[in-house]
Amino acid sequence: MPLKEAVQALTERDTFVISSHVNLEGDAVGAQLAFFLLLQKMGKKAYLLNGEPIPEQFRFLPYVERAGVSPGDIPHAEASIVLDCPTLDRTGPIQGFLGTFPCIVNIDHHISNQYFGSVNWVEGDRSSVGEMIYLLYQEIGIEVCREAALCMYVSIATDTGNFSYSNTSAQTHIIAAELIKRGLQPELIHNKLRGQVGVEDIRALAEVLCTLSVTADGSVAYLYLSRKTLEETGTKMVNSEYYVDYARFIKGVKVGVFFRENDDGIVKVSLRSKGDLDVNRIAQLFGGGGHAAASGCELRGTLREAIDTVVRTIQQHIGS
Repeated sequence: MPLKEAVQALTERDTFVISSHVNLEGDAVGAQLAFFLLLQKMGKKAYLLNGEPIPEQFRFLPYVERAGVSPGDIPHAEASIVLDCPTLDRTGPIQGFLGTFPCIVNIDHHISNQYFGSVNWVEGDRSSVGEMIYLLYQEIGIEVCREAALCMYVSIATDTGNFSYSNTSAQTHIIAAELIKRGLQPELIHNKLRGQVGVEDIRALAEVLCTLSVTADGSVAYLYLSRKTLEETGTKMVNSEYYVDYARFIKGVKVGVFFRENDDGIVKVSLRSKGDLDVNRIAQLFGGGGHAAASGCELRGTLREAIDTVVRTIQQHIGS
């Protein structure tokens, strides 16, 4: 089984690089740190490596200062561990380095995963990679300490929308309860994750909400964050991953979409489904992917072009 193959890969080697995708969010960061602690407890040597710095909202997590952004910081390793990443190229500027290892352990919960590793443990029905890491602790027989529990809880809570998304299962709640027993305080964790926004972030959200549009049939709602708003408000988009929920919450809407215009000619798109429509299929049409109810992709071009193209494609799928 893939889980046992992952365990074997860990037990047979002594030094590892742990990484994840670009545009780091809670599951990517929390899972990496929990994995780092697991390897430490196994007596292994581990290095954390990402193509970008850890976002500010996650800097309260333990050992986050160990996360490097340059392969030159790593003297030696025998294998790379790639977490929460459906394709190796999603690791961004470090993909070439990660791909040089003879052993790549790919651990993911995206149904769009391309099984790029030499070991592929992929479970599309899991809430998060954080949940999978908990199972890894159990399989190896390593006690979950409070620090590891905090990291895994952040992974699970963020990727389930605080246990409100369809990927939340009974086992997700059971695992979360076991983690809380390690002395965690969910309210304080939530405040760290979402209760520390700046005035500029609220101003950006106000501008984004003013962009809300709903298609004539009421099936698709979308919002956008333009470069102009970014510049005028000074926001760093720390919490923009949640903006799509405001579109999804609207009564009668089947798909909520959030568009974020970058300064490199790329428009990032977040898709959330509230019904039976598989938005992973739509994201894959544009080179993206994710889950049936939550996916993302990127389009090159103007913000207006991206909005028109994606909304039209969603409507075509709803009508088919």
